[in-house]
Amino acid sequence: MMNILTRKRMNKFFWRMLIASAAVYSLTYAMMSYCGGYRGIQSGNLRVSYGFAIPDAFEWQPYWGEGYVFVEVGGSKTWRCDLVGICFAPLMYLDQKLVHRRIVFLRNDLSVDYSAFPSPSRLHPSTGRGNRLQNSAGETLTPPFHKKWKVQTGRLSEPSSLL
Repeated sequence: MMNILTRKRMNKFFWRMLIASAAVYSLTYAMMSYCGGYRGIQSGNLRVSYGFAIPDAFEWQPYWGEGYVFVEVGGSKTWRCDLVGICFAPLMYLDQKLVHRRIVFLRNDLSVDYSAFPSPSRLHPSTGRGNRLQNSAGETLTPPFHKKWKVQTGRLSEPSSLL
């Protein structure tokens, strides 16, 4: 009789711990996702002529960790991630498929869809959520930048300084 009661208590303890662990795991990811944002990635869908993938999309990433579906050269899909991305892969995958969908900004003809850019407040903190570009007049610039700025040798310059 005592053996059965002990086994029942152990079974009950096991299920309580399992549910508590799943709740902590889910709440941890929910907080990381809430504090996360969109980060530029190479999806693998768009490649230059010699096979290298180029950045063509924004993918939602939690505050810590990175993980997303990447298309290999042969067409097979893999999960690109870091250590935290491995730990939270199931929840990250569901979050990216159901809640925060991928935003593709570079089309197959290499034209940029500026309307697809996420607002600066939705960017990932590591990509400079608070770093807004400003011109000499003090105007805050958000995409599309091409109307007031031009890219020259990898840095942004005002059109008047390019003359």
